[in-house]
Amino acid sequence: MIVGDLRYMSPEQAAGRHDQRSDVYSVGVVLYEMVMERAFSPTSMAALHETLSRASTVPPTLAAALQQAMAPEPAERFA
Repeated sequence: MIVGDLRYMSPEQAAGRHDQRSDVYSVGVVLYEMVMERAFSPTSMAALHETLSRASTVPPTLAAALQQAMAPEPAERFA
């Protein structure tokens, strides 16, 4: 049984596998929504880098941290 909102689940959590890096992904999604002032859609994952780089209000270091927190592969996220 999966409990939670799919919009905030990491890809591996939706598949039934997860660890603390899944939480990092979820926090990244919430922070993305706060910074960008819009909902995150997993379908926009491919455009994440482009979207953040075009947002003039997002400092480059914050954009890089968001990209790392929301990396599709758990090994690429913060430990």
